[in-house]
Amino acid sequence: MFTKFCCTQNLKALYNRSELPEALHQLVDIYEDNYASDFRGTRLSDIFSDQQLFGHVDEKQVWQSKDFSTLTDNDFILLKQWIAQHQPHSRSYSRQVVQRDAIHRFSHRFTNLRVSVNDSRIIFQQADGAKWQAGSILGIFSHAIVGGPTQQTWAIIQPFEEIAPADTIHDHWRSYPVIGGCLFRNRWAPSAVLVDVRHIMCHFSWSALEVEGIEGECLLVLPLNKVGIYL
Repeated sequence: MFTKFCCTQNLKALYNRSELPEALHQLVDIYEDNYASDFRGTRLSDIFSDQQLFGHVDEKQVWQSKDFSTLTDNDFILLKQWIAQHQPHSRSYSRQVVQRDAIHRFSHRFTNLRVSVNDSRIIFQQADGAKWQAGSILGIFSHAIVGGPTQQTWAIIQPFEEIAPADTIHDHWRSYPVIGGCLFRNRWAPSAVLVDVRHIMCHFSWSALEVEGIEGECLLVLPLNKVGIYL
């Protein structure tokens, strides 16, 4: 709570790194990371932001043998690549998973594209601290124990293609991301990605439009919850 308190106070004028003991320098970095970011919030997020379990996936199921199936070759390749990058010491390479139509996180429902187009469209990060991206959930699956709870859950996501760096000058919404969002191409990126569902941040609203200076149709994406402004 102390760190959260410090991060949300307007204390910038009260500290200077050269005047603080070295042991407190990390607090300056934490505060800067939060102070320098603009956030879009919701009442629910603000109320529960200090709760340790807020943002965890709601899991109450106990899985039985009939709930398990085998990952396809392509999905298993994504899983192995993800584990090699993010959990290199893990030996959990089982192809036997529980396929999920939906999960609940932040008290919101996230589904695969087949179940609901709107509930599948999400803002996500591929890792902690990574920039946010927009995409649609193609599938959700979990590692679990027969007769036991879920151990870990992933989502297969098809991202929307980002606009070229040279085109960002025409993305005027990017200058006001807290209220304006940003542009993506209105088409899929070439490859799907796998993310831990804890890196699913929120849903987004969107509008397809033509933008002068950018060839082809764009998608204006507006996240519907707190996300960092950096793109």
